[in-house]
Amino acid sequence: MADPQSNARLRAHAGSAGTPTSGVIHVRTRLTADFTVISNALAQRRGSAITVGVAAYVLSLPDGSPVSIAAPCAHFTEGQTLISSTLGGLEVARYLERDMSDGLDPLRELVDWLEKEHGPITEEEYAAGLEELKELDAEHARRAELAVPRCEGRAERRQDMVDRFSDGLLTPKETASYLEIPQSTLASWLKGKAAGTPLVHQVQPVRRGQPSVPFIAVAEAHALRSLRSLGLRMSEIREAAAAVRDAFGTPYGLVSQRIATDGVDIFIEHGFGDLRRARDGQAPIQEVVSDYLRYLSWEPGDDFPSSLRLRQYPASVPVVIDPRFGHGLPVVAANRVSVKAITDLWEAGETVEDIAYDFDMTPEQVDALCRAVVRLAA
Repeated sequence: MADPQSNARLRAHAGSAGTPTSGVIHVRTRLTADFTVISNALAQRRGSAITVGVAAYVLSLPDGSPVSIAAPCAHFTEGQTLISSTLGGLEVARYLERDMSDGLDPLRELVDWLEKEHGPITEEEYAAGLEELKELDAEHARRAELAVPRCEGRAERRQDMVDRFSDGLLTPKETASYLEIPQSTLASWLKGKAAGTPLVHQVQPVRRGQPSVPFIAVAEAHALRSLRSLGLRMSEIREAAAAVRDAFGTPYGLVSQRIATDGVDIFIEHGFGDLRRARDGQAPIQEVVSDYLRYLSWEPGDDFPSSLRLRQYPASVPVVIDPRFGHGLPVVAANRVSVKAITDLWEAGETVEDIAYDFDMTPEQVDALCRAVVRLAA
């Protein structure tokens, strides 16, 4: 049995030495073989709850234990179809890997089990399933090899972090909703081209319906929305985007830190403040006022944004989309807590004072945030 060594109260109290004053409080224990520890990346994995449950079950098995579909189907009540899909998703995400050293074909084992339960499967169905698995493996390998722009001073990303350029963060529907863009407009931007590359980039989702819009594309869509609101025609935006991309040698020029807009033309910054118009390269005619870039944030030495502030939320409670937190959900910039987590508590009847205490916010901030969410949902 574990010997509990908890030093955490049910609710943190301000002024207690060595005790956090807000947020999640972790209970510290001495773990034995009776416990299984799972990573935050897995515990907070976006998607079906059964995925986390199956993964936790698999992790609880002794190292090297073979995992067939029969064991989790016997353990869980969700049924073989959902369990099979879950195991496939965990394999694609590299939480599981196939061991072919014993000569067994995992797909064949799965087919044998399905045939036993539901009757014969044709060779065509088997071949189609095998081909789908091959395509998923090939797509995963392709995405792993995607070239990412090199940014001077940009630190190597951790393997468990979402890549801003090649990992899907949001679905097109979520992107349109968070940026307050009509879905039809975003769809046309995702299909549009400038300088031979997509106007707004998109990646192939791991599975149908899963996120396909990487963070860099969310920033691009924000830029296009802002430029159009400033009066630029779509043809001008497309022309300017092509010029920017050619000048910088990057398909992500629209969200380069070196670009700004004065509401009529787009300018590119060369060197020490030498600004030139993107379309004709003429000398500057006035100081360029950067508008849409003020909602984007950059890490030092990085030419591409790391987070995007959503303009529809009150300035007293800045809300951002940050690929490092919340799996793409809007989070409060100050504490990285998802807006949904806060509003869910409020809708459940928690007082703004209690919510503010839990998340190191003021009651006024919680109230303003919840009112904004209600207004946006109206």
